Amino acid sequence: PEKGDVAKMSVGHFDFLLVSTIMVLQCITGTSLQRTVETVSGYGARLTYSTVCSMVMKVLRRIHDALDSILLDRVKADNYLGIDEVCARVFIRGSDRRAVKMKYCWTMYAHNLRLVYHRYEDGSRSTEVLKSMLEGWEGVFQSDMAAMYKKFLDDTGDGDRVKRLACLAHVRRWLRKALLFEGADSDCARLLDDIHDIYEFERTYRALGLTPEEIRKRRDTEVRPILEAFHARVVRCLNDPDKKDQDMLLKALGYAQAEYDGILRYLDDGTYQCDNNKVENSHRGIALGRHVYYFFGSERSAEYHMTLFALVESAKMHGLDLKDYIANIVYDVCCLNKSGEECLHLLPDSWESFTQPEARESIVAEYYEKMLEKTRKPPS
Repeated sequence: PEKGDVAKMSVGHFDFLLVSTIMVLQCITGTSLQRTVETVSGYGARLTYSTVCSMVMKVLRRIHDALDSILLDRVKADNYLGIDEVCARVFIRGSDRRAVKMKYCWTMYAHNLRLVYHRYEDGSRSTEVLKSMLEGWEGVFQSDMAAMYKKFLDDTGDGDRVKRLACLAHVRRWLRKALLFEGADSDCARLLDDIHDIYEFERTYRALGLTPEEIRKRRDTEVRPILEAFHARVVRCLNDPDKKDQDMLLKALGYAQAEYDGILRYLDDGTYQCDNNKVENSHRGIALGRHVYYFFGSERSAEYHMTLFALVESAKMHGLDLKDYIANIVYDVCCLNKSGEECLHLLPDSWESFTQPEARESIVAEYYEKMLEKTRKPPS
């Protein structure tokens, strides 16, 4: 097949490999629009800025419509989720003014399936958005101590159906902040040492390759005594009259005491994590975007980008080749117009077993052969 073969896609007459290259440059690597146009021009594609922007939005919309709901359902099939929010800048067009505002995006990480789901819903981080995402779901989720999570648990009303784990990293963050702003404190330093010891045990478990049941047993004998001593020290410090003027430390201690039951709950299962760092790492692409492309052009653009970002982060966790993966998504969704259950094989956790490298090469070869056959037909 020669360079320049085209396919009649639902987003226009463009080579799907060219489209996938533009998607990688614009949405994944954060390449500027000018640099993207210059890059594709090296392959003989003369595109204007407006054409590239329109193409990207159309492809993002098709990917969002085809894969967003099935990705959410797949993530909710996991009974252990990490949940967090991340800020993103969005350009808002109002009737009287236009401005770039800081909005919120949601992130859910399925620990057992290694899948990520992002959602933007009017930039809100209210409990109602959380309810809509987790409707009908049962299991354990891990989060910080933000008010919407507590309200969600209160509204759910069934502690056996949905439980919450706390994040030890947030407790450590509060204690470090108190130590930084209020100077040396032996009790605060000792509490941080306890948390450091817990993380050392967790690193040891991973290095030894222990099974979840082995991890649970070792946590019960090694980590539980540290947590109990940690909690006893927190309670003693809260009742210490000498610390009544250390406002930052008292806030950190109050946070640690409030989260103690949630932290202790992670000892019940060897698959549980002591912190929520994995979900925070999974929305790093959105956070870095604030410095790369600065803002989303509209709320609709932010909503459409979330699906692609989630698929990309999930693909990274499964070790997939991103260029190849995006190319096949564009081909199936935009060229073959697949949607719903027809796209289940495009989810990263199904991709490894469904599409091997030889099969992907055959898909591209078959596609180009069809295009060449069309060009060989004499005009009517």
